[in-house]
Amino acid sequence: MTFGNIFTFIVICYIIYYVGMIVYDTYFKKDDIPQDIQTEEEEVDISDEVQQFQPVCISKDRVQKPTHSFSEEPTMSGGIEVDDLLSMTDELAEKGSQSILGQTLAVKWEEYTPAV
Repeated sequence: MTFGNIFTFIVICYIIYYVGMIVYDTYFKKDDIPQDIQTEEEEVDISDEVQQFQPVCISKDRVQKPTHSFSEEPTMSGGIEVDDLLSMTDELAEKGSQSILGQTLAVKWEEYTPAV
């Protein structure tokens, strides 16, 4: 069987299924759905509660979000600056694990233990 034959068979099955469901819902399931049932509505008088209602003012303390100020001097985060990183990658390509970046990566990879 090819993909086209299988796909055509599945589409025909879906069409037959949905036509069958529509015919069943239209002709055979009419008696199961109660159409004439009326729900009783009950009036509720809340005029006493409305007269006794006192509005209350609720306020929320505004918390000021810290604004990030960008200063002239960069914050030291322990990372490597981009200019230094480019020169280190060139050195890594030339010297391999003997370079500073190669030694750093070797130490970090030795410390890494994958979770199983």
